[in-house]
Amino acid sequence: MMQVSRQTSNEGHRTCSTTEKRNSYPYRKEYFKRNKGLFGHVWFCSQCGKPLFGKSNVIVDHIMPLKHGGANRTFNCVAICEKCNLKKGAKVDHRVLKGYLSKAFQSSLFLTQGAIGKVLKLSLKGAGYAFSAPFRGTSGKVKALGAVFYIMIFIFLGRYVLAFIS
Repeated sequence: MMQVSRQTSNEGHRTCSTTEKRNSYPYRKEYFKRNKGLFGHVWFCSQCGKPLFGKSNVIVDHIMPLKHGGANRTFNCVAICEKCNLKKGAKVDHRVLKGYLSKAFQSSLFLTQGAIGKVLKLSLKGAGYAFSAPFRGTSGKVKALGAVFYIMIFIFLGRYVLAFIS
């Protein structure tokens, strides 16, 4: 178990305080580098599912608190709103499981977004990027609209999954 105070153990090794552990790794910067957000500007609260617009509205939370031995790395971090972060604090309860489930959902969402973005770009390029005559045959226009529709369904289903596990 990690000691919270700055002390020297019997073997002469210094233990880290929670603050020192938190400051030893730029977890917020690394989180945003690895989790670009939906369209680069939207993240979702891991507890309530509320969309968080812009990095300034996102609190990067340690799913398993550092105080309880959680790692200070991005795999242990998730986006959370201020209200839910205040409620959660450093508690270890059902919110930890919910945080890890949300992390899995958001990771798959961001990966899927990247793949769909590539398909969408190819479809728009193949369609000449003209939507003036929608739904003509099975052209790239229809494929592009299908990709956008897929993204929207994925977002709404994810929100309901997060609400369901609340």
